Amino acid sequence: MFEIKCCKLFLASIDVGIFSLPAQAQIIPDRTLGSQNSQVIRGTRRDRIVGGARRGSTLFHSFREFNVRRGRGVYFTNPRGVTNIFNRVTGNNLSRINGTLGVLGNANLFLINPNGIIFGKGAKLDLNGSFFGTTASNLIFKNGFQFSATNPQNVPITFTTNFPVGFGFGFNGNRGTITVKGKGHNLRVAPFAPVSEEVISSGLEVDSEHTLALIGGNISLNEGVLRAPNGHIKLASVSNSTVNVTPNNSGFDFKYDSTSSFKDIQLSNVSLIDTSSSTPGIASGTINWLFQFGYAKSTLKVERQ
Repeated sequence: MFEIKCCKLFLASIDVGIFSLPAQAQIIPDRTLGSQNSQVIRGTRRDRIVGGARRGSTLFHSFREFNVRRGRGVYFTNPRGVTNIFNRVTGNNLSRINGTLGVLGNANLFLINPNGIIFGKGAKLDLNGSFFGTTASNLIFKNGFQFSATNPQNVPITFTTNFPVGFGFGFNGNRGTITVKGKGHNLRVAPFAPVSEEVISSGLEVDSEHTLALIGGNISLNEGVLRAPNGHIKLASVSNSTVNVTPNNSGFDFKYDSTSSFKDIQLSNVSLIDTSSSTPGIASGTINWLFQFGYAKSTLKVERQ
């Protein structure tokens, strides 16, 4: 297991690979939440997700298929008082996010699909909270309840805990991959000189001082861009374990004490992972990534600010 902590990781050369994927249905709710099933309100350019099972300040959604097509948006309604929105995919297909995924409010957003998640070149986040994408089988809560994508059950009426204590990956060893594809960066690098940041193509980005976390099996960035200005980016490729998580004053603390094995993180082409601050005098955020082997098809450069 290796752990790297820094505030900016980027690749400085191009090695392009292109492949296509079959079309999938966009969003299909399942029927595992009883009378509180998720509902999709279709719009011209974007869809709105309503309904779901609310328990205190937590909102649960459940889908058989969850995809966002290129050029479209999918936004979750954020009822007053809800601080976390959890979404599981219980079908057999991975999720392809090629458009905008957002929240109409300030809640944190969780997307759970054990089959895998692909963020395409058109993928974008539009939210005011933190984002967690994971291929875990379930989220584990302090009261013992598991919000499971592989053994889906309704949420108990008596449920009161609003944040999970862990991401459960089970013990079958078959962890879905998280892939981030994009348009790369335009950083300019000169020997013995600071990095010049002219333009960074759109990618997955959260607001300042928030967390962007991808926790799954193998993780691959191909011209992918991850940004959390003055915030935190967490990447972990794990297998057969529970990843413990605790909110703290600066974001979220992830613990891997029970992780028996790690998988791989791959950065290729002009990928970028960035938590630097654009405001003079403001400290940059942090990048934490844990993996078995990390590798790249071009030189990996690390900048500390």
